[in-house]
Amino acid sequence: FPYTTLFRSMMSGLKFLTNQSNIDRMNKEAPVYFMSGQADPVGDYGAGVEKAYKAFCRAGLHDVTIRLYPDGRHEMLNELNREQVREDILHWIEDRIDNL
Repeated sequence: FPYTTLFRSMMSGLKFLTNQSNIDRMNKEAPVYFMSGQADPVGDYGAGVEKAYKAFCRAGLHDVTIRLYPDGRHEMLNELNREQVREDILHWIEDRIDNL
């Protein structure tokens, strides 16, 4: 079943991304933006995203941002509040460009 392979690949990617030794090797100056809906079961209803955020902070990354949307699910760019989500992303990017 193709979804089994997709799910397995996604889970191993998440495991790799949350492995502290992999995070420790990241460029500490690279900005990272985590966003998710708090009603997203894939992100463990925000808890998984918060766990990844904290792991990146522990690794010493200097610019890590998290934004959890209260009623959002998995596809935040397609949710009812998608305009707000896009504005939030755009402002985050513009802030980093302005500070170059």
